[in-house]
Amino acid sequence: MMRTASAFAVWMLGLVTLTGCADSGWDPDPEPLWTSGQGSRTVVPWTGDTLFHLDGRSDSLLLTPPPLRPTVAGLAVLDRVDLNVPLYSESGERLWTAGRAGQGPGEFDNVRDLRSADGGRLLVYDVGNGKVTALDVFSGELLSELRLPESVGVAESMVPVGDSVMFVTFRPEHPLAVVSLVDGSTDVFEMPWDGFERLSSLHRQGITAAEGARWVYLFRYGNGFFPFQGTRPLAYTGQYVEHQPFPALSVSVTPTGRSTGFADQPVCSACSASMVHDTLFVHFGGETEYAARVLDAYDVVTGEYLMSYELPTFFMQIEVGPEWIAGVRENPFPELLLLSR
Repeated sequence: MMRTASAFAVWMLGLVTLTGCADSGWDPDPEPLWTSGQGSRTVVPWTGDTLFHLDGRSDSLLLTPPPLRPTVAGLAVLDRVDLNVPLYSESGERLWTAGRAGQGPGEFDNVRDLRSADGGRLLVYDVGNGKVTALDVFSGELLSELRLPESVGVAESMVPVGDSVMFVTFRPEHPLAVVSLVDGSTDVFEMPWDGFERLSSLHRQGITAAEGARWVYLFRYGNGFFPFQGTRPLAYTGQYVEHQPFPALSVSVTPTGRSTGFADQPVCSACSASMVHDTLFVHFGGETEYAARVLDAYDVVTGEYLMSYELPTFFMQIEVGPEWIAGVRENPFPELLLLSR
């Protein structure tokens, strides 16, 4: 148990180090999205067999928690070290590997996100090269690339919406940018909560989960989520079953200006999230005995909490697919597991 807690602390410290930044104009006492959770959990054990595991001692793939994305052809994973994207079958066979480091076609510099899209495509968002690359999900073949307009800036995640991509950017006023994959045209939108733009950039950190044109933005360190259908917000604001307030911040003054950081090491609320049909699965951190070992399920249509699944071990990241779940854990070295549902 001590080893697991230590691994979780190191992983979270890495996130904090990356996100400490200069900031201005934020509310030091932010308005909460919610002041409580939906109630108590109903927890059942996750039952399933191990389909395959990949040992991180012999592969650079797992040196940092990589994005895991289910596709119609298998599990797509990002290798942040070798800057490529391999696809695995349910039995653990590596079916293909696409990409390498560079600035040319089919090459990557700093990949931020992967997403399965309509038409048998896998989209790769490369911040370093400012582009979205479309790969054939069955072969890994390069299909197309789109250079992103400067108006998108740097985004933390993307969601395919038909022939466009929704980017969640770091702009407080209009954080949502929709870019057409056909002609590159761009439109911007607000979050459906007035308090969002008054948050520090550290509090605005979020993750996304998507199924078709329906998707959800979840606060990583906050207390709720926002559901969308394409560019349209749904009629409710999501509430986690376990309440997590926005963590306290501190400001330090340096010779070059002010720097904002977390006052204490935060614990993620939505550590990772997935959508399968009309169910949102949130891999929750929090402060209970289930921290990073529980999947909370919600009805995406209504936001209602459904039930929770206790995972067989601590995971740094989880992705739920229609037939299996994929997770990265430390055992004590990084390990990728694929478990049946």
